[in-house]
Amino acid sequence: MYQYYYNNIFPPYPTYTIPYRQYPSPDTNQFMNSAMRIHEMMNSAQTIVNHIARSKDFSTRLMNAAQGSNIAEVNRLVKSIQTPYSPIAHFSPDGLVLTFFIKQKLILPLILAANYK
Repeated sequence: MYQYYYNNIFPPYPTYTIPYRQYPSPDTNQFMNSAMRIHEMMNSAQTIVNHIARSKDFSTRLMNAAQGSNIAEVNRLVKSIQTPYSPIAHFSPDGLVLTFFIKQKLILPLILAANYK
Protein backbone atom coordinates (compact mmCIF):
# COMPACT_ATOMS: atom_id res chain seq x y z
CA MET A 1 0.00 0.00 0.00
CA TYR A 2 0.93 3.60 -0.46
CA GLN A 3 1.59 5.84 2.45
CA TYR A 4 -0.07 9.23 2.47
CA TYR A 5 1.74 12.18 3.96
CA TYR A 6 -0.37 15.22 4.71
CA ASN A 7 1.31 18.43 3.60
CA ASN A 8 0.48 21.12 6.12
CA ILE A 9 1.63 24.01 3.92
CA PHE A 10 -1.84 24.93 2.61
CA PRO A 11 -4.79 25.56 4.92
CA PRO A 12 -7.85 23.32 4.44
CA TYR A 13 -9.96 26.21 3.12
CA PRO A 14 -9.16 29.09 0.75
CA THR A 15 -8.01 32.25 2.43
CA TYR A 16 -8.26 34.63 -0.52
CA THR A 17 -10.98 37.24 -0.68
CA ILE A 18 -12.83 38.53 -3.67
CA PRO A 19 -11.89 42.15 -4.31
CA TYR A 20 -14.67 44.69 -3.93
CA ARG A 21 -15.71 45.95 -7.37
CA GLN A 22 -16.73 49.51 -7.98
CA TYR A 23 -19.62 49.75 -10.41
CA PRO A 24 -20.19 52.91 -12.41
CA SER A 25 -23.17 55.01 -11.45
CA PRO A 26 -26.24 53.84 -13.39
CA ASP A 27 -27.30 55.73 -16.49
CA THR A 28 -30.97 54.90 -16.88
CA ASN A 29 -31.56 56.74 -20.18
CA GLN A 30 -31.01 53.70 -22.43
CA PHE A 31 -32.99 51.48 -20.06
CA MET A 32 -35.91 53.92 -20.00
CA ASN A 33 -35.83 54.31 -23.81
CA SER A 34 -35.97 50.54 -24.19
CA ALA A 35 -38.93 50.38 -21.84
CA MET A 36 -40.75 53.05 -23.86
CA ARG A 37 -40.12 51.14 -27.11
CA ILE A 38 -41.42 47.94 -25.54
CA HIS A 39 -44.50 49.83 -24.36
CA GLU A 40 -45.14 51.08 -27.91
CA MET A 41 -44.67 47.56 -29.31
CA MET A 42 -47.08 46.22 -26.69
CA ASN A 43 -49.67 48.76 -27.82
CA SER A 44 -49.25 47.51 -31.40
CA ALA A 45 -49.52 43.91 -30.22
CA GLN A 46 -52.65 44.74 -28.22
CA THR A 47 -54.24 46.33 -31.29
CA ILE A 48 -53.59 43.20 -33.36
CA VAL A 49 -54.77 40.84 -30.62
CA ASN A 50 -57.94 42.89 -30.13
CA HIS A 51 -58.65 42.75 -33.87
CA ILE A 52 -58.16 38.97 -33.90
CA ALA A 53 -60.31 38.53 -30.79
CA ARG A 54 -63.19 40.71 -31.97
CA SER A 55 -63.42 39.84 -35.68
CA LYS A 56 -64.57 36.30 -36.41
CA ASP A 57 -64.19 36.84 -40.17
CA PHE A 58 -60.60 38.11 -39.82
CA SER A 59 -59.67 35.29 -37.43
CA THR A 60 -61.09 32.68 -39.81
CA ARG A 61 -59.19 34.08 -42.79
CA LEU A 62 -55.96 34.30 -40.75
CA MET A 63 -56.27 30.72 -39.45
CA ASN A 64 -57.09 29.33 -42.89
CA ALA A 65 -54.10 31.09 -44.44
CA ALA A 66 -51.78 29.91 -41.65
CA GLN A 67 -53.00 26.32 -41.75
CA GLY A 68 -52.61 26.35 -45.53
CA SER A 69 -49.01 27.65 -45.21
CA ASN A 70 -49.84 30.77 -47.20
CA ILE A 71 -47.23 33.11 -45.71
CA ALA A 72 -47.96 35.95 -48.12
CA GLU A 73 -51.62 36.01 -47.12
CA VAL A 74 -50.81 35.78 -43.40
CA ASN A 75 -48.40 38.72 -43.64
CA ARG A 76 -50.89 40.70 -45.74
CA LEU A 77 -53.67 40.13 -43.21
CA VAL A 78 -51.47 41.04 -40.24
CA LYS A 79 -50.15 44.16 -41.97
CA SER A 80 -53.69 45.19 -42.93
CA ILE A 81 -54.11 46.19 -39.28
CA GLN A 82 -52.53 49.62 -39.14
CA THR A 83 -49.97 49.66 -36.31
CA PRO A 84 -46.66 51.50 -35.90
CA TYR A 85 -44.81 48.19 -35.48
CA SER A 86 -45.61 45.48 -38.00
CA PRO A 87 -44.73 42.00 -36.77
CA ILE A 88 -43.07 39.16 -38.58
CA ALA A 89 -45.42 36.17 -38.64
CA HIS A 90 -44.34 32.58 -38.17
CA PHE A 91 -46.90 29.83 -38.07
CA SER A 92 -47.51 26.13 -37.95
CA PRO A 93 -50.68 24.08 -38.25
CA ASP A 94 -51.08 24.47 -34.47
CA GLY A 95 -50.48 28.16 -33.87
CA LEU A 96 -49.32 31.60 -34.88
CA VAL A 97 -46.26 33.47 -33.59
CA LEU A 98 -45.96 37.23 -34.08
CA THR A 99 -42.53 38.76 -33.47
CA PHE A 100 -42.23 42.52 -33.12
CA PHE A 101 -38.85 44.19 -33.63
CA ILE A 102 -37.65 47.76 -33.41
CA LYS A 103 -37.08 48.91 -36.99
CA GLN A 104 -36.78 45.27 -38.10
CA LYS A 105 -33.53 44.85 -36.17
CA LEU A 106 -32.97 41.84 -34.03
CA ILE A 107 -32.87 43.86 -30.83
CA LEU A 108 -35.54 44.07 -28.19
CA PRO A 109 -38.00 41.54 -29.64
CA LEU A 110 -41.54 41.12 -28.35
CA ILE A 111 -42.92 37.67 -29.15
CA LEU A 112 -46.61 36.71 -29.04
CA ALA A 113 -47.69 33.13 -29.52
CA ALA A 114 -51.29 32.00 -30.00
CA ASN A 115 -52.45 28.41 -30.39
CA TYR A 116 -55.59 27.65 -32.31
CA LYS A 117 -55.69 23.92 -31.99
